[in-house]
Amino acid sequence: DELKVTLGASYIEGTATPDATMRVYTPGATLRGTPGLTANVTMPGVVPGEENLTVSNDTPPYAKSDGFGQSLKIEYELPKDFTLVSISSHDQFRLDDQSDSDRTSYAGIKNSYGGYFKAKANTQELRLLSPGDGVFRYTLGLFYGDNDLQRSFRRGPVFSQAQWYAMATSENKAAFGQGEWTFLPKTGLARGTYYTILR
Repeated sequence: DELKVTLGASYIEGTATPDATMRVYTPGATLRGTPGLTANVTMPGVVPGEENLTVSNDTPPYAKSDGFGQSLKIEYELPKDFTLVSISSHDQFRLDDQSDSDRTSYAGIKNSYGGYFKAKANTQELRLLSPGDGVFRYTLGLFYGDNDLQRSFRRGPVFSQAQWYAMATSENKAAFGQGEWTFLPKTGLARGTYYTILR
């Protein structure tokens, strides 16, 4: 009777087609200064303007993502109506993306960019709750979290070539507390503090 366990899970999935529309260009402009490669040749059917939603690409754009998270909450009633709470979580997310970097459908230049992004996060929290029916109530807690981020990117192969991989990690440690004092009926005072170390 003193133990309560709550298990949670979440899943997300998304698909988008990101693109950049042409609003204005200089009359007579050519693709990368190449004679003859005017807008009529490289972007047929596109009429620039503030309301333009038409694009002309030869690389299909996409942004596909999915994420999965899990959480575990354990509550245990201690003697004298104190409660110990543990909250654990894990989340992971991935995004794969691709876009046409020359923004044209000209077959002679097929340039694109994209890659993937990954993120993982783990957290652990502990709380000690005082009895909730007294004039003075408080919560004490500890928190830990870590994040792992990765990004793979490539662009090319015709111009502005690039290819790189990057990663970053972070760690968060914290201690916190909050107290509430009801010194008159329906009148009280609350004060809390939170100290964290992030690296």
